[in-house]
Amino acid sequence: MTTTTAQRMNWAAYKASRPDTPERRAAYAAAGRAIDLGAKVRALREAAGISQRALAERAGVTQPMIARMELGGVEPRVGTLARIGEALGHELVVDFRPCVPVKKEPAPTLHVPAPGRAERRLTGSTR
Repeated sequence: MTTTTAQRMNWAAYKASRPDTPERRAAYAAAGRAIDLGAKVRALREAAGISQRALAERAGVTQPMIARMELGGVEPRVGTLARIGEALGHELVVDFRPCVPVKKEPAPTLHVPAPGRAERRLTGSTR
């Protein structure tokens, strides 16, 4: 079965169709870290004026691994990151920071009073 363009979901629709779970939020956070790390490696590599292949040779990894890492597709081991950092003339620094929990505010509850009750609440009168 082939999918037509009309049947495809855009990213916002697809994301909205998935349930918001702690696992999904954790996966998004991990993907974000991988993308940020890859962007940092790419920026350092480009600032050094070297190719992915040259960086890979200096760090003892393959060029496709560097390409995947720069796109956020892999989470390299600490030792590999240290070698990549050294190949770029930088030191790898690992740090722990306190987690900042994301608090979700509950959705507001709409309360519609029975007819005639709103006036009593506004005036402060009781039954």
